[in-house]
Amino acid sequence: MVKTYLKKKRNQRTRRFLSASIFPRSVSSDTYLPIYRVKPFELIVDIDEAWPAIKKEIELMDRAEVVEQTHDSMTAHFTSKVFRFVDVVDLVYRPKKNTVGVRSAAKMGFYDFGVNRSRVERLRCALRARGVIA
Repeated sequence: MVKTYLKKKRNQRTRRFLSASIFPRSVSSDTYLPIYRVKPFELIVDIDEAWPAIKKEIELMDRAEVVEQTHDSMTAHFTSKVFRFVDVVDLVYRPKKNTVGVRSAAKMGFYDFGVNRSRVERLRCALRARGVIA
């Protein structure tokens, strides 16, 4: 699982992803580095409607498995076809902005050949087509 940390902000706890690796094998909506940054998912429906749709779209993707889900977060594993490497996708709901923060990262290796960014963008397109995100 990709580790997150809780950042204290005016008596509130906001879950944020640790910054992207120094190796080009991950993307995140929380990183300050433009080459690793992706936009968070901006919801246009209620989270109670969005979570099942997000889960279904992930499960429709090749070699994907949702391994953990709570009311405000979801973790999925994607296994590569040839070498069976595992990539992790973490999603966290942020109610103040009505967005879902996203991070996709390879567990091992130096370079991911753009697979993680492509995966996040495919998920974004599928969720837009379903009318879940803007």
